[in-house]
Amino acid sequence: MQPYYCFRFLLLAALLSCKNSHTRDTATTQGVAAVIAPQDSLLVSTSYVQDTALVNTLPVRVKDSALLNDLCYGYIASPGSIRMYWKHGGRIINSFDTLLRVAPDTRFAMNGGMFMENYGPVGLYIENGRQLKGIRRYNNPKVNFGLQPQGVFLLRDGKADVVTIDQFKAEGVRFATQSAPILVLDGSINPMLPHSRRKTIRNGVGIRPDGKVVLAVSDFGVTFREFAQYFIDKGCTSALYLDGGVSGAYGPDRSDYGSFGVLIGVGKE
Repeated sequence: MQPYYCFRFLLLAALLSCKNSHTRDTATTQGVAAVIAPQDSLLVSTSYVQDTALVNTLPVRVKDSALLNDLCYGYIASPGSIRMYWKHGGRIINSFDTLLRVAPDTRFAMNGGMFMENYGPVGLYIENGRQLKGIRRYNNPKVNFGLQPQGVFLLRDGKADVVTIDQFKAEGVRFATQSAPILVLDGSINPMLPHSRRKTIRNGVGIRPDGKVVLAVSDFGVTFREFAQYFIDKGCTSALYLDGGVSGAYGPDRSDYGSFGVLIGVGKE
């Protein structure tokens, strides 16, 4: 090869290498930016906050409780924007795709409690003021639904609450779903929570003193106590565990595949 052509070949190769390197860096940067500051003005991360709605943090593996603020994908919502869904037109909604056809203004959604093989709620369920399932009292430390105290996440008169099943009163309740165990009581971790080291993906709901609702799905496996601490770190004084293993979420930049029972959705007030 002549020196001149050899020089041109080497120069071209160097330029292509720089271009490819720049493309990879740009793609990586854009990927991070999409998580930290996506277009939806409701998105929030630990490093860049535009609003106080969506908690969308970079995936971080849980090593200790100090990292709990960076393990969940969730939404901070006003009670008036929250709805619960199970069936539509007599058919179980079952998925986020179907939910979006039923409620196209949904901004965020996640599964709303444990369910049976037929996707029916395991315990109490109230939708649009109608009680479709009654309270189920169950005390069995070998299964999550039997851990104490059992609780109810409810919406009534524009306010949200997490109460024990003994405290629950149905009057005026518009939406409610039962699960167990309660994770946070009076601002502290429920002392009856297992000390198990078992970690799995979990989702739950917490209530802050200002009335806002924290809906969260862990990105990685966490223990009950780590998950409870997450809600405390978010300022919640009460929180309820909803489900684990099968937990999933829908948001502006995420839509998990799966089949669920009750779904909790955040839309317009």
